[in-house]
Amino acid sequence: MIFININTVFKDAFTNKNVCALETILSSSDSRINIIKEFANKENINEFRKVLAKFKSKGLKKDIEDYCDLIESKYLKQSNKNDGLKSIIIKCVNEKNIKINKVKYLKDDTFSKTRVNNYI
Repeated sequence: MIFININTVFKDAFTNKNVCALETILSSSDSRINIIKEFANKENINEFRKVLAKFKSKGLKKDIEDYCDLIESKYLKQSNKNDGLKSIIIKCVNEKNIKINKVKYLKDDTFSKTRVNNYI
């Protein structure tokens, strides 16, 4: 019994631009996501998209395009995290509305005051 690494076969088919072999491998493989992930780690995913346009199966092509988009966005997020930038949350408080509500309801923070008074 001989074990053949499917990733090696996939890479060889890609270098030879054998569209039929690529389509057969991806359509019959249970681990097509893993194959594409490993391929994206070593090769350029945009080159694979060019070959992907030649696939006959529209459903398979759409699924793989979605996987490629997910992989690409994941790598973009990881590269953005490595920039050393921190995300900032901006909180906008309208002081005018707070003052109007205090006058309108004649109470500041009734929930916290009543809750504390009930337990003391």
